[in-house]
Parts: sequence; C-alpha cells; structure tokens
Amino acid sequence: MEGFPEFYVLCDPLVPPVRLSRLPSVSQDTTQFSALLPFPLPSQLLMFGLGNWSGLPGEGRVEVKLERSGAKEQKLGMLTPEFRCILWECGGQVDESLVLHEGELQVSMVIQGKVKAKVFHVKQERGKRKRLKEEEENICPNAGRGKGSPIQHKTNSPKGVAQAKTSALSKKSVTTTAVPSARWGQALCPVDYQTVILIGGQGARMQFCKDSMWKLNTEMNLWSPAEAITDGPSPEARTGHTAIFDPDSSRIYVFGGSKNRKWFNDVHILDTKTWRWRNVEAQGKVPPLSYHSCSLFRGELFVFGGVFPRPNPEPDGCSNSLYIFDPQHEIWYQPIVLGKMPTPRSGYVRGMPNFYI
Repeated sequence: MEGFPEFYVLCDPLVPPVRLSRLPSVSQDTTQFSALLPFPLPSQLLMFGLGNWSGLPGEGRVEVKLERSGAKEQKLGMLTPEFRCILWECGGQVDESLVLHEGELQVSMVIQGKVKAKVFHVKQERGKRKRLKEEEENICPNAGRGKGSPIQHKTNSPKGVAQAKTSALSKKSVTTTAVPSARWGQALCPVDYQTVILIGGQGARMQFCKDSMWKLNTEMNLWSPAEAITDGPSPEARTGHTAIFDPDSSRIYVFGGSKNRKWFNDVHILDTKTWRWRNVEAQGKVPPLSYHSCSLFRGELFVFGGVFPRPNPEPDGCSNSLYIFDPQHEIWYQPIVLGKMPTPRSGYVRGMPNFYI
C-alpha cells in the first residue's frame, strides 16, 4: 500500500527483526499489527517502522503495546513520523501476568483512524500506439546495430529530424537519474535516520572519482551531488580513508587514506550545519594510514590498524597500534593499553557494543 510503513520488532541483535503481520480489521477506524515474542521475554525490545508514513490518518501516531490473548495489555509507547522507533527495557517494567505462558505474549501496534489508500488507474492503450510501445520495450537499450537490430529509416524532412532529436532528448532527460560513479575504497557516513554521506573513492581505470561527494536520502532512495553545497577546502581525492559523524557536534571527521603513492595523516572536518570544510592542523604524532578503522567514543576518535608506507623497496607495513584524536584540543595521543594486542590488520570491520571496540 502506497504511503504506508512496515512495522518490525528486534528481540536479538544477532537475529533479523520480525515483521509484524496485519490482523483482520475489527473496525473500519482501527488497523492493528501483531507479532509473537520469544519466551522468556528478552531484556530489551526495539520496535520501529520503515517506509512512507503519509498514508496514516491524523498525525500518524501508532500505539505500541504488549498483550496476551484473552488477557490484559500493557502500553509501551507511541510511534510517530518524527520518532519512528522505541527501545524498551523489560527489566522490572512488565506485568508478570502477561508472561506466564510460552507462545502467548505478543507485541501489537494499533493505528486509530481510517488508513488512506491510493488507487492508481492505468489508461488503456490501443491500436498502433500500443503495438509500437510493445516493440520499443522489447528492444535492448544497449543493443548494437548488428543482425536483428531494428532498422531506422532515413528521412529527408527537416521537421522529421527535429522531432526525432526532440524525442531523443526528452527520453534521455526522463530516464537519466543522478547516481555516483562506480568506485571502491570510498567512505560511507550515516548522518541521521535518513541521510548518508559518501566521500571519495577510486573508479574505473584506477582514476580517482571526480564526483567525490554524494548525499543519499534513504527515505526516498535518492542520490544528490553534495560537493556543490559545501564550502571551504575539501579533502584531496583519496581511497582507504575513514569518515565518522559526531551527533553532538554535527560534524563529520575524515582521516587518512592514500592516493597512488601519496599517503595522508590529515584530519578534515565537515560541519553539517553550515556544510563547510576545515583542515585541522593537529598536534601530536600519528602515521599516515589507509584501510584502518575509526570509532567515535566519548567525543574522541579511536583509530586502529591499517596500512602505512615504508621506503622502497620494502613492502608497505600493517599496523596494530591505537591512536586517539581529541577534537576539542586538536591533538593526537597514544593511550597506555594492557593485555595482548591484536595482530596487525587492515581492511577489517569494527563495531562498538557495550563500550567495547
């Protein structure tokens, strides 16, 4: 249904979320979704909606609750277009009478009001226009003029040539969609629940991408060039760098990377409120690194591992050192760490559950 979200509940971070099923309507003004919960009840539940909320009635409010068949219910909160998820901690907050039996407890989401449904009417095409359209749709857009290709008849009429050019231009303008050029070694940085920023990367024939910065709207699945809206000295083209967003300062921090035989250990800051770049002249020592990891913890950047250059003819080295950047004082330092260090590595994935990197 157009303009209508799907609802999910996440019970375990290691298991995909469960989609709530729509229940048969008891009333025309009530729409309900439900899903069974595991037994025993997990310590936390994450409930959220994905998609377009424009089809919901009123202010688009969705009531979330726990209930057991034939028993009482417990309200957990409310989803809205502005707040589309709820994290609920179960410890000491759930009615014990709801969780006595396995296979009976469920999470429900209720929409009050009549849901808007959009109906699209397709105009029937007949005769020659329909036949020509079917033939056009059956032609591969990238097909060459080889055997079996449709024959184009020449015309000496200036009017016919002009019409053909206009038609080709209009088709091109309709079908062309702005997307980033193909690349690898880029950095993707989520900024909010519906915006992701793409920075840098290397494309075809080992050429660095000229369209280095893009913005993705995840709600509309729409790319837009972002370099035009930024101001200030942007980072030099590179690959293997990191980009991480600090929600407290609304800034993106770009560190490191490499370009052919040139290596970087610079820090660039993009303020997403003003969309202005700034190059940081940081104090302290940090080596040029590429394909490292970078995590944000308590307002500081934790950089680990990666590849660093060595003088020829030695091969490039791989690091297992930890460096921390303090944005407030714009200084690098190395912490004193205990225990057995991980082996040197690069190009890996990092996460930070429960204050562990």
